[in-house]
Amino acid sequence: MAARHPEIRRIVRQLVRLGATHAAMSGSGSAVFGLFADRRTAEEAAASLAGRGRRVLVTRTLKRSEVRAKQ
Repeated sequence: MAARHPEIRRIVRQLVRLGATHAAMSGSGSAVFGLFADRRTAEEAAASLAGRGRRVLVTRTLKRSEVRAKQ
């Protein structure tokens, strides 16, 4: 997918340059994500990537105990 849509490759590379420990396309290409060690770095990256028709969200992963507590 990235070969046909170079913007995906550019965003993945930019996420890594902005501090992501891992960045990739999700699923069929509807989303690109980056994993960050801390929220502040993630928020700075999000601010840098926002705009140009992009929707940027900062979330966090849940611990297994948090998932179980919600079930």
